[in-house]
Amino acid sequence: MTVKKVLYNEDHNEVEFSKGLLLIDDVGPLVNWTVSLNKVQDVSFFADLQKEKKHLQLRIIGAEGQTYKGTAAVDLIPDQRTVLMVARGELKQV
Repeated sequence: MTVKKVLYNEDHNEVEFSKGLLLIDDVGPLVNWTVSLNKVQDVSFFADLQKEKKHLQLRIIGAEGQTYKGTAAVDLIPDQRTVLMVARGELKQV
């Protein structure tokens, strides 16, 4: 699913990025999901989270208005503008 907006934590701070994807794998017994964000403005924020092994409460809003809520951790920062996050719990549609 194409991601339009990502908000994090209880303050609903917005992540600034240009292109995002939410991938949901619902084939197995447990639903797994990942978020990929490209051209992220502040990658250092995510690098610090990865280093400290902290999780983020995310609210993910799709291009067609669907909204999901879940906890994720930074998995990989392959370059200076891309962040890949993986599930750390259930993803709920709200």
